[in-house]
Amino acid sequence: MSVSAYGAQQWSGVLVGIVTLPTSFYVALCSDEPGNGWDGTVLQTVEPPAIMSSTSYVRPALGFGLTHWALADAGYAVSTTDVTFATPDVDWGALPWFALCDDPVAGNMWAWGEFAEQITVTAGSTVTVPAGSIALELDNLLPSIAE
Repeated sequence: MSVSAYGAQQWSGVLVGIVTLPTSFYVALCSDEPGNGWDGTVLQTVEPPAIMSSTSYVRPALGFGLTHWALADAGYAVSTTDVTFATPDVDWGALPWFALCDDPVAGNMWAWGEFAEQITVTAGSTVTVPAGSIALELDNLLPSIAE
């Protein structure tokens, strides 16, 4: 997982209490790797509506707190709940990347990563990112702050 330039700035503010977390992250599925300086609007260029003629794609929310996250060894926070997407109306294809945004449509991208196993989405299938598939790592925050 990598922290975006925007995310590094925000996480630094959260750590010292001058920035408030959004109410949820919104999980985006991506056909290509997002870039460090991308926002949620640029991210749309690699999400299913841009790559397919889908009208069913929506970024689902992933909340904060012990209900949705657990601390793991070595500075990780790992998702503890499944993230389920709306049933696709068309094939979305192979989506090996994800991003965490602060808005369900545009907004800002806080972080992104690659799934251990890419998700391939076909029309009518259930699309779920299993618990434990999303991890936030402090080590990835620190280099981003220095850039």
